Amino acid sequence: MKYVIYGAGTLLALLLFLPATGTTKIRNLPLLIALVLCLLVFAFYRILKYAFLMHKAKKALKQKGFRREKVTFFPFASMLHGHYSITFRHSDKKVKIVFLVTKRKYPHYYFNSVNLLEFYSTNRVIFNNIKAKGATVSDLVETKKVGKQKRMWKATDLTQNDTNILLFNKFPPRISDSTRQQDLRNGDMICGTNIKVYDFDGFLEYVHSL
Repeated sequence: MKYVIYGAGTLLALLLFLPATGTTKIRNLPLLIALVLCLLVFAFYRILKYAFLMHKAKKALKQKGFRREKVTFFPFASMLHGHYSITFRHSDKKVKIVFLVTKRKYPHYYFNSVNLLEFYSTNRVIFNNIKAKGATVSDLVETKKVGKQKRMWKATDLTQNDTNILLFNKFPPRISDSTRQQDLRNGDMICGTNIKVYDFDGFLEYVHSL
């Protein structure tokens, strides 16, 4: 479905902005500029949320005596997911954190594996009721995958004794994985590996306990 929407959007853009036959002047230029500015504002807002989350995590670790070893801030990838991570060390303790900002439109985050995160939505099934001249909301629910995102952890991260954390700014309504029957909570391991999942409040509790 999303590819149909992307295709329709591309076709609409071509019809609105391509120069007329025999000219080189872009049509509807003010509208094009406004759309580009809106996209830039949206991109900046997404990037700023990651930057703010990383800043808070770094501040908490520094207060416990940790020192920064490496920072990766690379937002320019598909849908601005990019890659955001920091590595901190204190004495013999090493903490690597990969950051993820929650989206409201994805109520269920499912880890098919540590490197593949899938997004699901659940909606109630609605039937057209001809006799009642309207729609009827049933007790049935429909769950479908609405997106996915790769989170590339290195093989060395999974075998070392270092602490690996996937840090959300806040938990979505549900987080689950392919190895557990229960939903994931703060401090749980993803898919039976040594990668822990936290929201920021849970992360602060973890840092204070170090």
